[in-house]
Amino acid sequence: MTKQNTDNVALTTWLTIEITMMFAVYGIVFAKVLPADPATRILGMPNRLAIGLLFSCISVFVEVLLHTTGFFHWEYWWWGWPAVPLIVLVGYLWFFLAAGYVYDLRDTRKQLKVVSGMAAVVAAAILLFGVILEWI
Repeated sequence: MTKQNTDNVALTTWLTIEITMMFAVYGIVFAKVLPADPATRILGMPNRLAIGLLFSCISVFVEVLLHTTGFFHWEYWWWGWPAVPLIVLVGYLWFFLAAGYVYDLRDTRKQLKVVSGMAAVVAAAILLFGVILEWI
C-alpha cells in the first residue's frame, strides 16, 4: 500500500485546510457566544457545557447533511449514522469544552501555556505516527 492510499492524503490536501479554518473560526464564535459569567446555568447545566453541546449538535448536523449529499464520508462503521451521539460527545464536545476552559483562564500567559501544550501533543503525535511509525 502506498502512502497515497492512507490517511496521509487527509493530512496533505484541502481537507486539512477546511477543517483547520473551521475549527479556528468556530472556536472564536464559540467564545463570543459564551456568557461573561461562567457560573450562569442554561437548562440546569453549566453554560459552557450547554453551549458546547449545542455547537456540537450543530456540527454533527452539518456532517449528517454533507454525508447524505455524498460530499462527506464516514470511514468507520462506528463513527457515523446512527452513532451520531458518539460524534457529538467524542468528536466535537471536547473541543468546545477546551475552548471554554482556555477562554475562562483570562490570563494570556496561562492561555498560551495550555494551547502550546495541546500543540506539543499534536506535534508529538504527528512525529510518532507519521515520521517514526509511518502510519500516516
